[in-house]
Amino acid sequence: MEPAAAAAPSAANSGGAPPNASLAPVLACFGCARLPSEMGDGREKHPVCPICRELKVQTTYWCDVNCPGNPGAWKRHTPVHKTVRRQRKSNEDGVVQQKNRELAEEQARRAAQTGDAYEERLAEGVRYGSQQDMRRAVRALREATALRQDKPDTYYNLGAALYSSGHYVEAAQRYLEAKERCQVGSENWAQATARALNMLIQEECAEVAKPEWWNDEGLKALSASVVRAAPDDLVANRMRANVLSGQDDAWAAGPRSAAEPREAAAHFDRAAAERRCMPWCSVGESQVRQ
Repeated sequence: MEPAAAAAPSAANSGGAPPNASLAPVLACFGCARLPSEMGDGREKHPVCPICRELKVQTTYWCDVNCPGNPGAWKRHTPVHKTVRRQRKSNEDGVVQQKNRELAEEQARRAAQTGDAYEERLAEGVRYGSQQDMRRAVRALREATALRQDKPDTYYNLGAALYSSGHYVEAAQRYLEAKERCQVGSENWAQATARALNMLIQEECAEVAKPEWWNDEGLKALSASVVRAAPDDLVANRMRANVLSGQDDAWAAGPRSAAEPREAAAHFDRAAAERRCMPWCSVGESQVRQ
């Protein structure tokens, strides 16, 4: 969604992690990608989108709302606000909110016990996320990632915060980075993989370079492994259902056997049954196995 995401395709294509500098806040204009220093007027920072500030999502900068370098950018950006409001309405479920609060409390206890700066930043990010303050959550999680680049849970939670902010391109990259840091075949690997695919099939990610497994046979094999590792996960079941149905035009799907649509329907039903069981931050330090 932002110029920050422009660095994501190459890393997504290789499946590896980009330099940690890519996690830094981006001050470039959303519309024309110019930095404040390039404006020639002594600026150190562009104005912030006032609606993004109101919604407490990741900051989006503009050289001007009516950006002269890209007049159509505002029309591309405003749907993000509707997406965020829709997501928040769907997250009003009391069970999900309670799980988020419990995760935040657990992480806060761990940070208090260890006194570790990384744990403190992670706890701060999880706490802000449970409060739907994604702007502060993203900031804290970026700081945590800068302290410990080997921890998959931080990338996962950063992906979740970016997703909840409507920033699908960078969210996809962070989920891929979480996947690369998890043990292959683990539940956490499966959750990160499924959420990465859920981002990559969005229209906003149409131009993003895809991982090497982004083909019909690769996705069939991968989705089978994912749902086997996380059989009760909503997004894992949805991933398997989408792949087997062959109806998504995000990749070239081949012919399907008679059994595959039936299996897809079963996974769609399973995903619907699990719709109340997906907290904002479902991977914590204590759950990750490397």
